[in-house]
Amino acid sequence: MGKPVPWLSDAMVLQYGWRLSERKILQRWYKLENSQLPSPPTRCGDIEFRWGERTYIMGIINLSPDSFTKDGLSGNIEEVVVQATRLVEEGADIIDIGGESTRPKSEPISVEEELRQVMPAIERFSGELPVPLSIDTYKSGVPRRAGGSGVRM
Repeated sequence: MGKPVPWLSDAMVLQYGWRLSERKILQRWYKLENSQLPSPPTRCGDIEFRWGERTYIMGIINLSPDSFTKDGLSGNIEEVVVQATRLVEEGADIIDIGGESTRPKSEPISVEEELRQVMPAIERFSGELPVPLSIDTYKSGVPRRAGGSGVRM
């Protein structure tokens, strides 16, 4: 099956309790990860990303009012439009929209509150920006709703 994974010793397999099948999966992953085969392109709407050919830039739109970066654009859709347009003009390949702060000790918000934060921007951008929109969330209900409004990732 090729060379073994250099960092995957028998001791590690025993220490972490991996089964033989898990070890084989890791060995195959390592072999693929270190091969020279090009990655298949990823289509996102009309855009095709060819991973490994160049670096792609993600522009971040933070709609959380208590952002740790202090740049939350919550409540001002025109500022959001200006920011997203500027990011695309400066080379962003993807615009990522987030509505919940991840700063230390921030309070979690509900799906409904997060949707209130992000949906006005998503609905405004849908079809206007020449790049795909992504949603930054860990809640399954947010991308379900956002996906129907133009978010592609």
